[in-house]
Amino acid sequence: MRKYIIDGKALTGSSVFLEASREELRVLLALMAKDGVFESTEELANLAQTTKARALSALTLFEEEGIIKADSGTLGSAATEIIEEFEERITKGMILEEPTAEVAKSIRCEALAELFEELCRLMGTPSFSTPESKAITALVTQYSLSPDYIATLATHMKDKSRSLTVNLLVNKAIHLSGKGIDSTERLEEYLKSSEKMSAATYEYCRVIGLHRKLSDSEIAYFERWDKELGYSVEIVKEAFNIATINTSKVSIPYMDKVLTAWHAAGCKTVEDCKRESEKGQKLARTSPKKGSKTQPEPPRYGDFDVEDAFMKALERSYSTEDKK
Repeated sequence: MRKYIIDGKALTGSSVFLEASREELRVLLALMAKDGVFESTEELANLAQTTKARALSALTLFEEEGIIKADSGTLGSAATEIIEEFEERITKGMILEEPTAEVAKSIRCEALAELFEELCRLMGTPSFSTPESKAITALVTQYSLSPDYIATLATHMKDKSRSLTVNLLVNKAIHLSGKGIDSTERLEEYLKSSEKMSAATYEYCRVIGLHRKLSDSEIAYFERWDKELGYSVEIVKEAFNIATINTSKVSIPYMDKVLTAWHAAGCKTVEDCKRESEKGQKLARTSPKKGSKTQPEPPRYGDFDVEDAFMKALERSYSTEDKK
């Protein structure tokens, strides 16, 4: 029997839904349908219509984000299960089964020994189980990640979420290394940029009403608004309102044009942006529209007043009779 506690508050404040795949979201919905309680991972996987490996990966993701938390009675089983499923779950490679004696020999290395001490401190445990020790060691021996890299990542994850386990750490490290973030320097750059952007992205998406995975172009727009233009979510919301009124839909390129115009005009606050918009609307009302006629056209053949033409015809007719 496995049990997870679902944090309702974390559900409304997490940006993980923008990154999660359909399968991972199905696993979360299946977990919620079961009130967090299920007999085995296979049962949860079948309900979510996915594999056991992908179900474990999804649980790891949502546990890392603080959306779910394993019941204290089942904390040890997840780490063991996820290690057994590495071969299917990880596309880059797999954690090979190494003899316990070889793992013990590696741990005796000074750098690894210090790493294990630091990880024990961060996770609040006196020691690790054999499967956990093998998984941590494999990050160094099989994935060529330095102990400093692993310690840096573990510290960041601990600061971000109080819940830190070996399976969460190993899964995250392999995921990042697969994206080319495989050195301490690259990891630090990634952590610095992703923290700020993830918060800005989530707030922009919340205002715009986007609850799906973003395209590369949308991410580029958001990065530009945040880093280049330096606009707050309140200003982006104002641009969203204008775009919705003028286009009757969510148009991020249109919003970008509005925000760019405000930035060029030196707008720095919501009030500045509103004044600039009102100025533009007033100018649009007073300026002649494109293609409009500001001068009366010369009379064209067939353009005449019927009554006036009739009276003139009568005058010509009577004047002719008088002459006779």
